[in-house]
Amino acid sequence: VLPSPGGVMNLDAHLGAFGEVLELFEFGASEFVIEEKFQSTSNWKMAMDTYLESYHLPTLHATSFAHVFESNLFLLDQFGPHYRFTFPHKGLAKWIGKPEAEWPIDALPITLFLYPNTIIAVGSVSANGSGFSTHRLFPRGVGAMHANVRMYGLGGIKSDEHRAQMLANFDKVREAARDEDYAVTGESWGGLSQLPADARFLLGRHEIGVQQFHRNIAAALGEA
Repeated sequence: VLPSPGGVMNLDAHLGAFGEVLELFEFGASEFVIEEKFQSTSNWKMAMDTYLESYHLPTLHATSFAHVFESNLFLLDQFGPHYRFTFPHKGLAKWIGKPEAEWPIDALPITLFLYPNTIIAVGSVSANGSGFSTHRLFPRGVGAMHANVRMYGLGGIKSDEHRAQMLANFDKVREAARDEDYAVTGESWGGLSQLPADARFLLGRHEIGVQQFHRNIAAALGEA
């Protein structure tokens, strides 16, 4: 998606080495399951921030993801403006002392960020199969946005049980995105939008994904 209608993008140039990372997942062989569109009164960049850090899990996702992922660990690889990252599972300390061959790496989800507005969240592998969701955020104004969220079976849907699992996973995504992330960022934006234009916020060391995202946006706008 380009900001100007009729624009032309050199996708290979935009992705660079990240294109090879995407090819490893063989997304082309996936099967579409479900799609939904969510609205928010948030600035789209603020909503994107929620995907790029995990500090907010204990408060905003206290009954869901906070029980699954550590909120103070963030593993990030950068490919130009694009990312590959994961929030390690709770219980990671149990891996200490075990040979790497015994690490249950399939239990770790992987998230891919395609700058500037797309998240691909690849879930852990289960007995039924695996899946992933795409989250594409689009501004409709300074304080308005919508997100197009889709769920796919990675490598196709293997069985009725696999499809049921994908739909159940989408219910969790819906609750987290619509009722928590987008709802809270929408409420927050009402207050933040009233601050002076030169107001600044401090981002912590752990929020390196958020930091770099805003640096790249500023550079693209010629403000860096």
